[in-house]
Amino acid sequence: MRLPRGARVAPAIAAFLLFLVACGGGSGDSGDGGDGGDSGGAESAAAGDRVSLTGFAFSPGTLTVAAGTDVTFVNDDGTPHTVTEGTDGAPADGARFDEDIAAGAEVVIAFDEAGTYQITCKLHPAMNMTVTVEG
Repeated sequence: MRLPRGARVAPAIAAFLLFLVACGGGSGDSGDGGDGGDSGGAESAAAGDRVSLTGFAFSPGTLTVAAGTDVTFVNDDGTPHTVTEGTDGAPADGARFDEDIAAGAEVVIAFDEAGTYQITCKLHPAMNMTVTVEG
């Protein structure tokens, strides 16, 4: 006996939704002490040490990591960016990093010393974020 199409699709949809829930599915609450919002709030190292450059923004907009953490910046946009210590498109005096990152590429930056790091894109001055390194 052949099942109607809807009866075959429903289990697949249910399995997909279960997968999304198990993977965090965008609920924004990872239970890691972050703010749980979608507004570019803080994300802890437990949730991952990855920053996406997409929509001409760094996501998350703030990140807190432990000293000695390598953070991977992934350019998910179709345009080149930079990952530069500084603000509003201008490198800081004595910037510790200033990396070009092509579309689809990634760069890893080691945050070894405790402190607050302001990060910008020299090509898109409105792209800014903060990385807080706890020692």
